[in-house]
Amino acid sequence: MGLDLRNDILTSVVALTCAVIGDRYWPLADPIGAIVVCSFIAISWMANVFSTIPLMIGRRAEQEAISRILRIAIQHDDKIKHIDHMMVYHLGERALVELHVVLDEHLPLKLTHDLTEALERKIRSLEFVERVFIHVDYQCDGWLGGH
Repeated sequence: MGLDLRNDILTSVVALTCAVIGDRYWPLADPIGAIVVCSFIAISWMANVFSTIPLMIGRRAEQEAISRILRIAIQHDDKIKHIDHMMVYHLGERALVELHVVLDEHLPLKLTHDLTEALERKIRSLEFVERVFIHVDYQCDGWLGGH
């Protein structure tokens, strides 16, 4: 949105200025202004495309983001015995978080639900997180992909 606004303002100012100069003083000012505006917009959009493509095709989140999420998960509750597996990746501007935690197998369902729900809310409140998926297990077996 900011990029569009900037481009709109630039287009309006340069187009009006070059049109006035072209009409009153120098006939080539209007077409040269149009070329400058079009070139600027094309270059700014290409820069935007190249910075956005890695986020759209699925890129691992930055190490600082991963560390923040891991620290939150570890410190959230003493009932979390292990963090079995964690993935933080982009499929857009903000990150998706997949977290596999190990809890005691005898922990009541209500406590398990409340604990993971609170953890999910805490992680989702981070400004760079879009969605959080938490899987609960009773043993640390490593992430097997189909589990």
